[in-house]
Amino acid sequence: MNTSPPYVRLLIATILVLFSSILFNEEDKREDFSVLDYADKKVKEGYVISIGFGKILISDKQVKIWQMVKGYVTSDYGQPYVIVKKHEMAKNENLLKGVKLNQRVRIYVDSVMESNPGRTYAYHIEVIEDE
Repeated sequence: MNTSPPYVRLLIATILVLFSSILFNEEDKREDFSVLDYADKKVKEGYVISIGFGKILISDKQVKIWQMVKGYVTSDYGQPYVIVKKHEMAKNENLLKGVKLNQRVRIYVDSVMESNPGRTYAYHIEVIEDE
């Protein structure tokens, strides 16, 4: 009976894992954005103050690191903020991926609900580069 050595099986398994990760890896398609696609939407700008599962929080001002820690624990960031989730009609599946804390963003939404805190669903999130 002729069996292959264990290192050959390990090599084949590694190649299969690498090939499948390359094959199924989804790229972020933020470059496909056109302002004309969202001309009928409202625009809200702010800084990302928290990133959660399926949502981000944006505020008009940046927060310091101690405010972020306090906010994670008590939900009090010391300033008003808006909870942003992905709209079900958003074109980009990876809409909330790639944003970073204290990064300035522009979001395209239908409306912001007047709850406390405010809530909205984004069609597109655009990173604003600071001058």
